[in-house]
Amino acid sequence: MTDPSSVSALVARLVEQGHVARSLDSNDKRKAALALTAQGEQLLRRAPDAYQGKLVDVLRALSADELALLGKTLGRMSDSLDLPGEAPLFFEETRKRETPP
Repeated sequence: MTDPSSVSALVARLVEQGHVARSLDSNDKRKAALALTAQGEQLLRRAPDAYQGKLVDVLRALSADELALLGKTLGRMSDSLDLPGEAPLFFEETRKRETPP
């Protein structure tokens, strides 16, 4: 889960470092457009590949038997954590936002 304030802080830091340019919407000052600067594009070209892609490639290379064993083992690990209910999906918000009185 990502809090909007942490995203704002991250964007501000990227702008401050010169990796991202921010321009405000002329009709709605609450909106901003973000774009990579030349410096940001250069940094991105040097960045390593995302691990999610590597993980997908590794999983695709496993046999059906290996995938079944991995699923069984991960299920046992998950069960041993004694989590209430089902585990949330990646990036799924697990808490409901409080409504003001």
